[in-house]
Amino acid sequence: MAKAHLLENKAAIITGAGAGIGYATASEFAKEGAKVMIAEMREDRGVQAADEIAKATGAEVRLRCFPNHPDMPAVPNPQAGPRGSALMSWSM
Repeated sequence: MAKAHLLENKAAIITGAGAGIGYATASEFAKEGAKVMIAEMREDRGVQAADEIAKATGAEVRLRCFPNHPDMPAVPNPQAGPRGSALMSWSM
């Protein structure tokens, strides 16, 4: 009997997935069948992670970079920490 994918037909947004725990989480979610959106501040890490995870798992992996750049408008978020955050909408 084939193994069931626990996260099939699910989507996950994983922040900081360019390295460390975020990368491991994105990889495991993809292995379990989830469509994964990597939200990463460092584009180089995000691109590499998305490519590696997609090739290793065959899952749909997308990347959205949120560079910490002075030209990027700040969007205050009262639930975020002192640095604030901005979350943009996109469709998977």
